Amino acid sequence: MAVHQPDLCVAVSEDDLPDKPHSHWLIGCSVAAVLGVLLLLGACRLGEAGIRRNVVHAPQVDTALDGVRLTARTIDFAPMCDIGPAVCAEAMARGGRLYIVWTDVRWPGEPRTRHYPIISIPLEGPADH
Repeated sequence: MAVHQPDLCVAVSEDDLPDKPHSHWLIGCSVAAVLGVLLLLGACRLGEAGIRRNVVHAPQVDTALDGVRLTARTIDFAPMCDIGPAVCAEAMARGGRLYIVWTDVRWPGEPRTRHYPIISIPLEGPADH
């Protein structure tokens, strides 16, 4: 019984190749990525609106890793504002409560910690206790 052995030295001809590359998967991935980003932005805006109107309880965060501390909390403007001059000035200008997220970074070689505000949302309505 003879077994057919294909000739591996034969090159692929142009007739074996498709006329144009199929990029449907690339279009689908692009559309999915854009929809994902839009969904994420919409969720962020809804979360911000809920926090602003005191419908959603804003998470209170205080965590550190080496020289970086991430803090998120609701603050009321008070004369003894301990967060930093930029944050205190914003709270005073808005005349009330803020939900603010910031980082404290202690850079190597610097004697003091620097404050970097990330998000600041003015809050409406009464404080929830």
